[in-house]
Amino acid sequence: MKLNTYILKDYLDMPVEQAILHSDPLERNLEMISFYENQAINTASIYIINGNDLSDLIKRGKTGTFLCIGRIDSSNIPSGMDVLMVSSEISIFSAYHKLQNVFQRFYNFEKDLYQLEETDAPLKLFGNCALPFLYNPITMYTPSLRMIFFSERDKGKQLQFFHEEEVNAFLPDEEIDVLKLDSEFISTIDSTKPGIFSENMWGYRILYYNIRISDIYVARIMLCEIDRPLKESDACILMFLSEYVKRMMQKQNLTLNNHPQRFDPCIMKLLQREEMEPFQVQQALTEMQWTTDDRYFCALIRISSYDQAIHTVSAVCCRLEATLPGTASLLLDDYILLIANLRQGKTTKEQVLMSLAYILREGLLKAGVSNEFDDFHNLADYYDQAHAALHIGSKLDETIWCYHYEQYALQYLLDRAAGEHSTRSLCPPGLVKLMEYDKKHQRSLTQALQVFLEQNMNIAKTIRILYLQRATFLYQLQRIREISELDLDDMKVRLELRIVFAIMKVRECE
Repeated sequence: MKLNTYILKDYLDMPVEQAILHSDPLERNLEMISFYENQAINTASIYIINGNDLSDLIKRGKTGTFLCIGRIDSSNIPSGMDVLMVSSEISIFSAYHKLQNVFQRFYNFEKDLYQLEETDAPLKLFGNCALPFLYNPITMYTPSLRMIFFSERDKGKQLQFFHEEEVNAFLPDEEIDVLKLDSEFISTIDSTKPGIFSENMWGYRILYYNIRISDIYVARIMLCEIDRPLKESDACILMFLSEYVKRMMQKQNLTLNNHPQRFDPCIMKLLQREEMEPFQVQQALTEMQWTTDDRYFCALIRISSYDQAIHTVSAVCCRLEATLPGTASLLLDDYILLIANLRQGKTTKEQVLMSLAYILREGLLKAGVSNEFDDFHNLADYYDQAHAALHIGSKLDETIWCYHYEQYALQYLLDRAAGEHSTRSLCPPGLVKLMEYDKKHQRSLTQALQVFLEQNMNIAKTIRILYLQRATFLYQLQRIREISELDLDDMKVRLELRIVFAIMKVRECE
């Protein structure tokens, strides 16, 4: 792990009598320790130097990072130079070993984080790993203020700041309502650098850093100033910890959405067709500023093996919601469910799908799309439509990215009607007789019957398609009636035959 002068100042095991620091406290560029011997200055090194040599470098306008043995006049130190001044009684070798101990300690910290990453460890263990440095309680929340994990030194249960029952729970509703109106909190949401939230809300300061995936705010990791005052180096270390936390979020495909706490459980219950009171559904939707009778449709996106391999599913969910107004994305096993509220998004289905196309094509993804609906209680039915469209469309039309249910509705109904039954068992006895006759005598009367029914028993259209003379077809039709004993004048008989023929055609294509 690269360090900076702020970290060295805070963790150096010897008194720093004066620190003149001009560098960015969030940047880390120091990799090694060197003794200054009138050589060119390397920006990746901190140099151990005596006062006379440092004064000479200052006169010559040099820059760099130095640990100075002895005090010098600090008024002339240039802006491109960081200097830590220690007592002249400390030997250069002792200073070297003290610096080396800090580098080694943070090297071990990075190694431990890497090992946790390799073993897909829970996020809490990453926070635990940082406690010896950050000391204060560490926690992480989703944008909707649900706790993901916390890490805290063992102080005995009564002295613990956080408790296990708070994990995966939201902040109390009254606190969430206050934060929604707090101008200071609102201003922190778009922050891309660490910041400090004042003690006005809870009585203690919070050092926070917003984690972003694909430039979308997905979580906030925080250090609560409870056990010791915040240090200048804390922000840099918190950012370093966040790099690993972010990678693990992507690797573990954690969906840290911004949905209110009742929304996702409500969706899951509806999809599982569990009984829910109407007021419970409306309550969950109200928090999203949705109503049960808004205009909706849903899309089901199959997660590709590529996305699973590079762990970008959470990023896709976040990007969908950020790009498509009025939508919510949920991760369901091997799919992403996108629910679009057209009223809340002030858009149309066609406009949403046009924007969705870019994301799907870019990610080599495919989606099934339901019909529109205006009763949210029936969500499961339209989820089934999207699933059916994706399943059937992927088999029949591999080259397109989006499958609309209305294009595959008939086939879906036929599949449902046929179930697991064999095609022959679905045929009425008369049709079986006709097919057996064709097979035995090498005729095509079954095909002629199918075309005749498809043309609504129009003889002229049928003979054009079959390339037959009228007399020939009329003779075939007479034989069909005689062999099958089917009453083709009965509408129900004709409907049954057409359904069976359609099922045959579907199964031939599979």
